[in-house]
Amino acid sequence: MKKRILLPVILTTLLLFGCSGREMEEREFPTAVTLWEGNPKELFDKRQREDRNYLDYSHTKAVILHESVVRKEENLKEIMEYLKNHPEFARNMLVFVGGEKELTLAEEKKDTVGMELAAWYKNQPKEMDLEAVRLIDLLNAYGNGQEEIALPRVVVSGEELIPESNSSVQVYFS
Repeated sequence: MKKRILLPVILTTLLLFGCSGREMEEREFPTAVTLWEGNPKELFDKRQREDRNYLDYSHTKAVILHESVVRKEENLKEIMEYLKNHPEFARNMLVFVGGEKELTLAEEKKDTVGMELAAWYKNQPKEMDLEAVRLIDLLNAYGNGQEEIALPRVVVSGEELIPESNSSVQVYFS
């Protein structure tokens, strides 16, 4: 009788508290990721070394690529391979292009800017004509031999980062 009661209690405890090696207080959940030129693995490793908390990208809503990255095919391919091989980056994450000013602001507001950008697509009227590009769209274009894809551009407006309507950057794959 005791075993019948004890087993469900133990299982419930494990399910409620999880088996993770890190407590929630030891994690940070950036909502946006910026990718500049260079090796993405080294960039993410450097960010982790500089942060006292574990960087958990499972809730990231947006990735913002620097303009120079999308112009250099070798850099873009390296980033595409990195994102493709790291399932912690959700495939429904939004993808944008920005300049130095935009990426700097995104890094400063990494805890909120991803959700703010996602809200632009969710809450804007249809006539704004904002076309979202998700990571899965970019990975499919890259993997299926599509020659190009248009990525939306973000701009700084006051203290916010917003998608620029009717402005995109063509990304070419060869």
